[in-house]
Amino acid sequence: MSLGAARVINSITDLSMFVDEVLLGWVVMIGQFERGPVATATAVSSLDELRIKFGNKVTWSNDPLVAEMALRQGGRLIIIRVVHYTDAADATSITALTSSVTLSDRGSTATRATMTAATGPHTFIPASAGSITGTEVGPFNFGTDINDKFKITVASGSPQTVTFPADTLVTAAEVADIINAQTTDLTASATADEKVYIVANTVTAGLTVSAVSNDAYSTLGFSEAVTAAVAGTDKLIISINATADQTFTLVPATEGTGSFTLTSSQIVTQLAGLVLATAYSISGAVRVLTIGTGASVSIKCQSGSTCLTALGLTTTLIEGTTGVTQPTLQVDARNPGLWGDSVLVQIWPSPLQSDTAFTLKVVYSNQGLTETFSDVNMDSTSDHYVLNYVNQRSELIYLTDLESSSAGYTNRPVENTTGDALTGGSDGGTMIESDWIGNAVAQTGMYAADQTWNPAMDIMIPGTNSATVYQALIAYVELRADMIAYGEIPANMTPAEALNWRLGIGYGFGAWNSHRFSLFYGRPLVYDDMDNTRKYISSLGHLAACLCKTDNLYNTSYAPVGPKRGKVTLCEGIDYDIRGYNSTGYADLFADNGINYLFISRIKGIQGAMFWEQRTTWIPPTALRNLNVVRFITSANRMILPVLETFLFDPNHPMTWRQIHRVLEPAFKEFKDRYQIYDFLIQTDRDAYWDGKGNLLNAVINTGLDISRGKYHCRALIQPTQVIYYLMFNMGIVGAGEAFEQFQDLYELSGWNVR
Repeated sequence: MSLGAARVINSITDLSMFVDEVLLGWVVMIGQFERGPVATATAVSSLDELRIKFGNKVTWSNDPLVAEMALRQGGRLIIIRVVHYTDAADATSITALTSSVTLSDRGSTATRATMTAATGPHTFIPASAGSITGTEVGPFNFGTDINDKFKITVASGSPQTVTFPADTLVTAAEVADIINAQTTDLTASATADEKVYIVANTVTAGLTVSAVSNDAYSTLGFSEAVTAAVAGTDKLIISINATADQTFTLVPATEGTGSFTLTSSQIVTQLAGLVLATAYSISGAVRVLTIGTGASVSIKCQSGSTCLTALGLTTTLIEGTTGVTQPTLQVDARNPGLWGDSVLVQIWPSPLQSDTAFTLKVVYSNQGLTETFSDVNMDSTSDHYVLNYVNQRSELIYLTDLESSSAGYTNRPVENTTGDALTGGSDGGTMIESDWIGNAVAQTGMYAADQTWNPAMDIMIPGTNSATVYQALIAYVELRADMIAYGEIPANMTPAEALNWRLGIGYGFGAWNSHRFSLFYGRPLVYDDMDNTRKYISSLGHLAACLCKTDNLYNTSYAPVGPKRGKVTLCEGIDYDIRGYNSTGYADLFADNGINYLFISRIKGIQGAMFWEQRTTWIPPTALRNLNVVRFITSANRMILPVLETFLFDPNHPMTWRQIHRVLEPAFKEFKDRYQIYDFLIQTDRDAYWDGKGNLLNAVINTGLDISRGKYHCRALIQPTQVIYYLMFNMGIVGAGEAFEQFQDLYELSGWNVR
């Protein structure tokens, strides 16, 4: 099929795809908090954000204090607040209750009738009567029964005939006098250039010049025609309280002819004579209010008004009201919890629109927080509609419009500067294991982490040491295959008890064994300004800061422990400092059994609290026992897999395989250049081809059967960078005069026992 006329057809083929870097350095922390969104992943990168979104520290959970420790040391968290459910599979069975209060409107207040024009300025056309102007210049000469007649009708009146004197030169002014003497309802005059001008005396009246024998039309420059009056757009006829109409004709603010423009203030000045009502300007608009109030007062623009379109008004009757108070707004705490009972909602006057708007203030006394929303209203079409305006901005409350039927001024909350308190909040029942675990479909508990995004590959639950919860957490991260979980040895266990718990000896469960789960021992002593005390808390907040620091300042192939990346502050002691048990060898036993720990170093140059060891709980002797290796592999997969997914549904053909190789190879080369791996090998069968006889040649890991099944295999072999666990420093002593060269190529010095 032809492509039509000859031409250059251009297009773009994008072959620039690459494996992009992903943002890291965030840790998912699941815990109990005073307030905040439930089962919703919420990013928090500062202590101020923590306070604003999740409230104060509480007596019934150390989780807020643990999160504070992470944030104070540079950590960045994605916090998921968890609460108790009657059934974790049913998100509606939450036992925590939300505080609320219902605000009533001003329906029982007698109101004025209020009419508001559109925002000005406004342009008007003045009304004008029908008029004609002759085209001939005087003086004029008339002849009897030749050109001495003129016939004109005003509006729908009777025709009037004028007879001019003969054989006399008559000026334009004299012609005007003759016309005025023989007619009514019109006025003739002479223009400055000696032409005759005639206008109807009534502004709504038109003029008709009719045919007549012996007419003077060519002499005066008139023609037979109808000249209608121009209605204009300058008249306002208004009735207040159904009394007699009050008529106002708007005039230009300065001398001039033709259309004119007035501001709202200039119009208000011209309406100063209103009886039973007052006009004033507000925000560039004219507003008319009755002086009286109640159902008996009203405002109505009459149909004879010509300025309604220009002003944006209608002839609809507007009445004052006297009704009953109705519910208008339901105020709920933004999320459940007893905290909401300490919230006050105040209604203040609006500083700019006192008759239609109001100011809503939310005061949370427990934190000294106040949210102020000025000049909000109940108009759902307004940018300052209270529901949209507040619900999009408030961290403390959520509003529901109860759709009061009260009219105008009264459909807004009653002014109350003291405030209405929210009530009915509750923190719910005590957390149980199923609350921490949650449900995958309902996305409660740990499954709310499904909402998190790429930067968060580390997850921890500092509020529990339950083996049941940890087993569920391990299953969760292994199923996802893109996260790593962290847990703690239960509080108050001695080192010996910790070893038994880690190995499952005497506890009814087997030894922990997952490359995606890492255990830590030792609880830091920290200061809590909530009650001016010092307490032992979970070390996971401190660990979260180290994980973030490692990702942000180094990369995921580095171990997040030791004096460079594992050092922490805000630690005044440790409940069981494992290095205090040197004579027992517990540090070696912990390392050998995959228990990492927080300890206080007294080694010169690296004094202070720091995390030591970086083992996963993986038992087989492979590289997956090293946390840095697992974290690198996890982050690398997070980078690579999204790109590989773009090739799904592409042709399963060596052409595509070569494209995949071109994308993968630079990424792994970069890993190598950054010392994240020692070396790599990518196998993609990129050199495979079809020989034209149906045979796939040079393919190593793909077969025709796999292709028929929709499968394509590619793989990368890597040598992940390992960390130094044991720095073997030997100092050899040689005899005087012996050449060092004879020793420098030896792996070990003779006579030394080297492990």
